[in-house]
Amino acid sequence: MKKILLIALCLFVVFSVEAHTLIRQEGRVCIEQSDELWDVDTTKIIVHIETTAAYPADLKVNKLGFTTIPVPDNVRIETFMDSLQRLPFVRLAEYNVCGKPTAFNDPYYSSQWYYTSYNFDQLVSGVPACYRKIVIAVIDTGLDIDHPDLGIDVSNNQYGALYVNDGEIPDNNVDDDGDGYVDNYLGWDFYNNRNYFDEVAIHGTGVLGLIGAKTNNYKGISGFIGGRDDIKLMPLCVGINSFQATIVAEAITYAADHGANIINMSFTVAANSTINTAIAYAKSKGVLMVAAAGNNSNGTKFPANDNRVMGVSSVNSSNLLSSFSNKGSLDVAAPGEGIYVLDRNNGAYIYSSLNGTSYSAPMVSTLAAYVMAKNPFITAKDVRSIIDTTAVNNSGYTTNLSSYDWDNWSYDNMKPYSDELGFGTIQPLAAIAAAERKLPQFYVDDRYEGNFYVCVKLKIENFYNSICNELNLEDHPEAKYTLSIDIDSVASIPYHSPSVYYVDDGDDFFDCYFEKIPNYTVLFGFHVTGIVRNLDGVEIYRFGKYIPVNVQPNYSLSLGNGLVSDAIVLNNETCDMSDETSAIASVYSLGNQVVEQQTVDLTQPKIIIDISSLQRGHYFVELHSKGTNIFNGHVIKTR
Repeated sequence: MKKILLIALCLFVVFSVEAHTLIRQEGRVCIEQSDELWDVDTTKIIVHIETTAAYPADLKVNKLGFTTIPVPDNVRIETFMDSLQRLPFVRLAEYNVCGKPTAFNDPYYSSQWYYTSYNFDQLVSGVPACYRKIVIAVIDTGLDIDHPDLGIDVSNNQYGALYVNDGEIPDNNVDDDGDGYVDNYLGWDFYNNRNYFDEVAIHGTGVLGLIGAKTNNYKGISGFIGGRDDIKLMPLCVGINSFQATIVAEAITYAADHGANIINMSFTVAANSTINTAIAYAKSKGVLMVAAAGNNSNGTKFPANDNRVMGVSSVNSSNLLSSFSNKGSLDVAAPGEGIYVLDRNNGAYIYSSLNGTSYSAPMVSTLAAYVMAKNPFITAKDVRSIIDTTAVNNSGYTTNLSSYDWDNWSYDNMKPYSDELGFGTIQPLAAIAAAERKLPQFYVDDRYEGNFYVCVKLKIENFYNSICNELNLEDHPEAKYTLSIDIDSVASIPYHSPSVYYVDDGDDFFDCYFEKIPNYTVLFGFHVTGIVRNLDGVEIYRFGKYIPVNVQPNYSLSLGNGLVSDAIVLNNETCDMSDETSAIASVYSLGNQVVEQQTVDLTQPKIIIDISSLQRGHYFVELHSKGTNIFNGHVIKTR
């Protein structure tokens, strides 16, 4: 069977022009099919066998005629499917798609109206896992790690959705990573200055559990990240019932220094210069900050009303501002009524339906994490802009145009804004779609099809980084990624730019030139694939473009003399635009025998073929370049 498949690949390799260019890898990836996002098993293809035809005996075909065939390593899945479908005993080859459960089995899932109404269930299964850990720091009252719905068992190294600081060896009483905190492998309690939590207020557990409670464990609620492994939570305790400004500022600084991408602050505090300075520091480190507007039926409180922080108000199931919610000076609104959270009563672990902007903020923080997972290249500013611009306001509220560019207020970036909902209630699927539109894409900006070659200028747009042709990392210290440009099916490409680039923060597009790609080796077309890797060589993202090639040699050659004596002369009208410099001239006798063969210069207006040694008679002359016939003619040697 392996031999048959190998032959199929060799004989029938064609290049798919579909949007997906999936390569075999362990696990699953996400594709769009019938306007829906579905997981696809990349290791196998479903094949419908024509059981009345002869097919390999080692295929395990079920009674309906279906089997699965492994995808070979380093083979494009679409190419493999197309090759299989050309085999005489194959009716159909298709993706091995993976279904999605209609609901989680957590008892309170059906009561979490906001989970499906705001499509968090679709984000769990529809956004592919990110190559890196996206970390949400939850600055709050701490965490009760013993709550059974968190799935944490420190004694058995089971940490649930918690981010683990790999620089620390757990509980060895040593500051292994030298950051000034001993054994801080699961966050930090700044209030008690220790590495473990013994939460009294339970508020932090409710906020963190809303995001990270385990799903499908037949317990309690469904967390917004649904058991994904690429979004993690960093609990940071700053107090019990009141938070001191210096402690909050230290927690914000710690989160920014320890890899947090997002900071969730479900609290309000009086504005002060200490926290203000910490917010400025976190912003300079590229951290997105999200805060609850407050529950006083008043104006939005600090830090949510700071224009460097995403402020979040609360809405009910009718998308109306909650009666308790603060408003004004905020970004968006999210559900904050009837929110089921992890709780504790007299030592017993329970679940409570609570209200508050404290539970609206983590929904926005979670959405931000999904946007980052969908597009690993966009900045915190981009994420905020996407969430703001895709939000939808309630028509019942008075709106005025306001700028969503919080750094540079501009009339070019205006959107309807209300005091109640800011730019509106969050729209998770629209935000994910907007993030996808900003993923890197290849475009053919210009092309020239010459004789035997195609020259292509590609533009890579929506690349949120600048790209430099520096192959020495020491000369490019700001680099975060590498981008390699691979051209499939072309054995050698003369005169092309370097294929590896170092990438750092900067511009959002660049041009890539491929000169003189030999079309005689690609026949119909080729794939240009961009592969982004981190500096450790781990692939982050892959994108590509299929470029069809319909080039045929277009030489204008004509006989200068039909009656010849010592030389055949060809007029060459394409000498000034020829991509080839030479050709093989073959002279045939009437018996179809080669009687003379020479290399001739295609750059000259007159091509001379010496036949002085031949006898008188009739001859045919042909010119070949790169294996392709570019001229045929008949001459008579007169003497």
